[in-house]
Amino acid sequence: AELPLVNGKFAKRLPKGHGERLIMEVLKSLPEGQGLTMADIVQKTGVKHSTVYRTLSDAKRNKGRFVAAGNRWKLVAR
Repeated sequence: AELPLVNGKFAKRLPKGHGERLIMEVLKSLPEGQGLTMADIVQKTGVKHSTVYRTLSDAKRNKGRFVAAGNRWKLVAR
């Protein structure tokens, strides 16, 4: 379980808010009413599972934009 190296250095963290933007983009690209599981979002965005979990589950980060329908997450229709 070695850490990934980029140009001989440890991989850098994503800029603050970048993971959230990627999650928004992938959910916006879906047809209306369709959602994705957290695992699907992780796979499609490349964002760590912990970041996806916090963005979707934490009310402070969610800000009412994402809603769970069963085990699938989708954007709130506005």
